[in-house]
Amino acid sequence: MKTVSMKFKWANWVALMITSLLISSKMLFAGGGDVYQIFLNDKLILKEVVYRPSEASMKQVQLSQAEANDNLVVIYYHCGTIGTGRHLSLKDESGKVYKDWAFANDPAQKSMTIPVREILKFKDQGHSLSLVYNSDQLQNTQRVLASVNIGASTSTSSREKSDIPLWTCGILTLGMIGLAMVRR
Repeated sequence: MKTVSMKFKWANWVALMITSLLISSKMLFAGGGDVYQIFLNDKLILKEVVYRPSEASMKQVQLSQAEANDNLVVIYYHCGTIGTGRHLSLKDESGKVYKDWAFANDPAQKSMTIPVREILKFKDQGHSLSLVYNSDQLQNTQRVLASVNIGASTSTSSREKSDIPLWTCGILTLGMIGLAMVRR
C-alpha cells in the first residue's frame, strides 16, 4: 500500500512540474507578437517584442554620434512575416511629419534602410522626434518605434529590457515547487 501511495505522490509532483513548465513556457514564448529591430549600420541598437500596442515602450535611438554616411536599418515582423505597404516616418510630438519613407512590397527585402543624413537634416528643428512605423497589417494605426536623439548624447540606455515575464515565470515555478513539497 505504501508503494502505491508513493507512486501517487510522485505522479502528482511530476504532473505539477509539467504544468508549471507549460505555463512558464507559454508566458515566455507567447506567439503572435510583432518584433522589430533597429540597427545603426550593422550594430543592433534596439530590439522590441510587442504583443499588444499598449505594451510598446518608448525607447531611444541615439544618433548624436552617427555620421552622415551611416544607415539606420529597421526590420519589422508581423507575427513572423514582413508587412506590406510599409512606411517609416519621422514625426514630432504634435504629429507633424518631417519625412516619410515608403518601402517596396518585396518579401525578399525585409529591411528598411534610411540614410542617417536624411534624419540629421532635422537636428536644429527644436522638437522631439520619433520614428514611426506603419503598414497594411496595422490596420490604420501606427507604431512608434523609438524617440530619435540627434542632439547631444544622453545617458539613457536604448537596450533596457523588462524582465517581468521572466520574474513571473520564476515566481510561479517556485510556488509550484513549494506547493508540491508541502503536500508531501
